[in-house]
Amino acid sequence: GAPPGRSKRQRDVERRVLRAEKEGGDILAAAADVLPDDIGSEIISFVRFPYQVASSGNSETAVLWNAATDQPLHTLRYHTYGIVCIRFLPGGARIVTGDADGVAAIWAVSSGRLLRALHAHADAVLGLDIFPAGDRLVTCSEDGTAIIWEVHSGNVLHTLRYHTGWVTGVAVFSDGSRVATWGIDGHIAIWNAPFGALLCVMGRFSSAVLGVNVFPDGSRLAAYGRDGSAAILNASSGDALREWHGSDGRVRCVAVSSSGARVATCDAASITIWDTTSGRRITVLRSLRGHVGAHFFPWDDRLVAFGRSLAEIFDTETGKVLRTLEGHSGMIQEAVVAPGGDMIASCSVSLHRHATGETIVWDVASGMRLHTLRLVLQRCSRRGPFLGP
Repeated sequence: GAPPGRSKRQRDVERRVLRAEKEGGDILAAAADVLPDDIGSEIISFVRFPYQVASSGNSETAVLWNAATDQPLHTLRYHTYGIVCIRFLPGGARIVTGDADGVAAIWAVSSGRLLRALHAHADAVLGLDIFPAGDRLVTCSEDGTAIIWEVHSGNVLHTLRYHTGWVTGVAVFSDGSRVATWGIDGHIAIWNAPFGALLCVMGRFSSAVLGVNVFPDGSRLAAYGRDGSAAILNASSGDALREWHGSDGRVRCVAVSSSGARVATCDAASITIWDTTSGRRITVLRSLRGHVGAHFFPWDDRLVAFGRSLAEIFDTETGKVLRTLEGHSGMIQEAVVAPGGDMIASCSVSLHRHATGETIVWDVASGMRLHTLRLVLQRCSRRGPFLGP
């Protein structure tokens, strides 16, 4: 029989979810966390699974939604501090959350059941990434470490210690052989994933590293820092191959195309598209003002850029705006393209009367809004992943 307290509707929903899981498709994950020192941030990513959304509404919980009906399916309750990051494992059957108390949790998407809690960090989990095979994950923390975990058992495989301050980001190379970590000390560290050995340290930034993108072939990294600079770095030697500063002296984000042939650098006035081999400037995108960030599409050189209350899709060869996605009532924090390139999800936070998080799913071909999910957000008692101490 069904577990006590489960309604017939809930059991029917779970059966539909399980059936959909076998059929494949797209799933969106979103976590929202309002920080005491900022408006807030929302973290979203797509994985395979049809018509499902996960969102964090009151910092400590996440909710699985049916995006076709905008109805909640499961509430994920375990964390006692704000959820900072959220990712799906390959295939979309499991989801991982990390919180501001140093705890990561693995959940079953079909039932919303907690499968495993990962306790090893002494302070907030600031980021996580998943290995391509889905057998391992890596988390990074305010405690100055990153940890590689075995998903099935929850065992710690390696603790990566090098950084002298918060480790604010982590990325797994596409072949799963290496891991990159970066932090407020201005350093990027490259690790051998199977053995947890430190391979290379890159210390070119004078202050905190804000973001790192690993090139698809694993040969290079594109990184930017709080000092306003951005660079393409050799992933083995750490040598700087290309360097940039924004038009206002500050690069605010960097994105790498799926082919690795193009890099986008964002500043307050424009987004510049560069050829990564020659360093030639291909085009400058000036439609948006004060944009927050940008991402390339998974299979081509289109780019979605977001800022203020709108996002735009660009042809990076011509600089032409292909679609304008407008409808948010607050500042867009993030926009992510689905693996198939057919949908985009954008998230915003509005502070009118009370903090409200809004996730909109868009159809790329038409630019039409497909679904809107709104939730009231509560403040978190810990600092967030993208703020310095």
